[in-house]
Amino acid sequence: MRRLWQRLGYRRQLAVTTGGIVLAGGAILLITQYLVLQRLLAEAVTEQNRQAESSRSSAGLESAEDPPASPLITHGPRWTQEDPVVSEVLAGMLWWSGFILALATAVAIVGSRLVSKAPFRRIASVTSATNAITERDLSKRLHLDGPDDEITRLGSAIDAMVERLEGAFLRQEAFIANASHELRTPLTTARVALQLAIREQRVPADLRPDIDRIFAANRRLEELVDALLIVAQGRALADLPRSPVELAALIRRTVADCADPAARRELAVSCELPSAPVTVTGNPSLLQSLVANLVGNAIRHNVDRGFVRIRVSADHERVDLVVENSGPIELTAEQVAHLSEPFHRGDRSRLRPDDGGDAGSGLGLTLVESIATLHGGAVSLTARRGGGLTAAVALPTSPRRAPEGEVTAR
Repeated sequence: MRRLWQRLGYRRQLAVTTGGIVLAGGAILLITQYLVLQRLLAEAVTEQNRQAESSRSSAGLESAEDPPASPLITHGPRWTQEDPVVSEVLAGMLWWSGFILALATAVAIVGSRLVSKAPFRRIASVTSATNAITERDLSKRLHLDGPDDEITRLGSAIDAMVERLEGAFLRQEAFIANASHELRTPLTTARVALQLAIREQRVPADLRPDIDRIFAANRRLEELVDALLIVAQGRALADLPRSPVELAALIRRTVADCADPAARRELAVSCELPSAPVTVTGNPSLLQSLVANLVGNAIRHNVDRGFVRIRVSADHERVDLVVENSGPIELTAEQVAHLSEPFHRGDRSRLRPDDGGDAGSGLGLTLVESIATLHGGAVSLTARRGGGLTAAVALPTSPRRAPEGEVTAR
C-alpha cells in the first residue's frame, strides 16, 4: 500500500488527500446532522402526540371504539423505526446528504488538481532546466519568471549554486592548465637533453639502464601532463573542430603502434572489424587518444601470454567498440566502479611487478570516459570472470551536442 501511494506522485497524493479530508469531514458532519435531526424530530412529534391526546381527553371524544392514541415515545433509534413519516424524512435527508457529500468530494479533488496545475508545471520546468545543466556546461541559468514565491526563490538559489560551482570549476581548470603548461617546458628540455646524450653516445654503458629509466619516467610525465590538459579543458574541447573519422583504420594503426609492448608480454591481440568502413564524426586527435588508452590499458593490465580482443560493431545510429583483456585477478563490482576515477590504478596486483615505468598515468580510463562524453557517447566497464576487464564504448555516428543558449523555465 505504501509503495502504491508513493507511485502516485505528489500531485495525485495532494488530490487524494484533499478529497479524503473533505470526505471525512463531510461524513462527520452528516452523522452529526442526522443524529441532531433525529432528536429534534423525536421531540417535536412526541410533543405533538401529547397535545393531541390532551385535547381528546378534555373534549371527551375518546370512546371504546376509537383507536388508541399514539403512545408517548422516547428519543432514540428505536423510535425512528416506529414512525413512518420521520423515517421517510430521515431517509431522504440521508440520501441527499450523501449525494451532496460525494459531489463536494469530487469538486474538491478536481479543484485541487486544477489549483496545483500551475505551480507543478513551474516545478516541472525547474526540474527540466536543472537537468539540462551539466558539468560540461555550467553557463546555463534558470532565470525564473513569475511572482516572488517559493518556486522563484528556489530557482534563484539553484542559479546561485550553479554560479558558485562554475567559478570553482573554472578556477580548478585554470590551475591544472597553467600547471601543465609550466611543466611542459622543463620536461621537454629534459627529454631533448637525454635524447642528445644518447644519440651522441656520451652516456657510459653502466649508466645506460638508469638513463633509460629516467627517459621512460620523463615520457610518462609528459603523457600525464597531456592527459591533465585534456581532462582540465574538457568543456572547451567540446567546441573543437570535428570531422568524419574512420574508426577501423584508427584501431589498426593503434594496434600496430602497440605491437612491441604486446610482443614483449607474448599477448595474443585479435581484432574483429567490419569489412565496411566504420565512420564516426568527432575530433580525430581525441578519438585517437581514446582508442590508444583503451588498447594501452588492456596491454598494461594483463598477464604474460594473455590476450586482448578488440571488437567493433555498427549500425546507422551508433558504433560499439569493445576491448576485452585477460588479467591476473577477478575484479569486484566495487573495484570496477572506481577504475575510471583519476589516478586510480586498482590493486597493485593488477600491475606488472617492475619499476613502474609501464604502470600508466592513472588517467587512461578517465580520459576514455571524458572523450566519450564529449562525443555524446558512454563507457561501461565489466569485470571478466577469471580475471581481466571488458571496456565497451558506445559512440553516436553523428555528433550529439546540447543546444546552445539560455535555459528558461516559466
